[in-house]
Amino acid sequence: YYEMCFSPIRCRDGRLIGAASIIRDVTERKRMEDRLQRTQFAVDRAADPIFWINPEGRFFYVNEAACRSLGYSREELLKMSVPDIDPLVPTEEWGKRWRELMEQAACTFESVHRRKSGELFPVEITLNYQVHGGCEFGYAFVRDISQRKRAEEALRRANAELARSNEELEQFASIVSHDLRSPMLTISGYVFLLASDLGERLTPEAREALGAIRCTIDQMNELLKGLLSYSRVGRGGVTLGECNTEEVLGVV
Repeated sequence: YYEMCFSPIRCRDGRLIGAASIIRDVTERKRMEDRLQRTQFAVDRAADPIFWINPEGRFFYVNEAACRSLGYSREELLKMSVPDIDPLVPTEEWGKRWRELMEQAACTFESVHRRKSGELFPVEITLNYQVHGGCEFGYAFVRDISQRKRAEEALRRANAELARSNEELEQFASIVSHDLRSPMLTISGYVFLLASDLGERLTPEAREALGAIRCTIDQMNELLKGLLSYSRVGRGGVTLGECNTEEVLGVV
């Protein structure tokens, strides 16, 4: 690309006798302008709102997504400032926020934006500080996190409901364990007494029956242990160690 500049050449009486031209190679400038135009096009049509902010908190550029998000025209937003759309940043707080940004250079935080209709919605803001050509400015990338907040709230409610269910399950497991402990100990005690009193007089059939009872008690004991463990009560199963009928009955 070349840029040409023409200047007329006149004689003393004013007659045009020629022209002088200056030809300048502007290829690199054209390339830079082309890259700048493509960048501007991409920023204008980015999916997320983008705001460029001066040290006083006023907007000097907003993209199309910012206008759609807030319901304002670009002309309206360029007459506004951060406190006009963010109720969590009142005018008297902006100076402090700007000094913090200068110190941090970049930060990401959650806030709330107000649409032209007055509707509030949660946002996540990534704010950057930059100095260019001796001028300070901040540029903010904003994301509407309404859907994420709804999902977080649904998860919170689900966790609360699960906690209540777990508490009810723990209470149920504790009641079952308490109600079954006494009859299981009684049955195990009678097995022990029968085996002790009859000893060698136990018939094979009786020994087998007592062994079956003991096995059933052990199975119930394991079931209670599993129930208590599942409910996270933190207790052990019902213990019947004082009635070691395996040794008395010779049951493995």
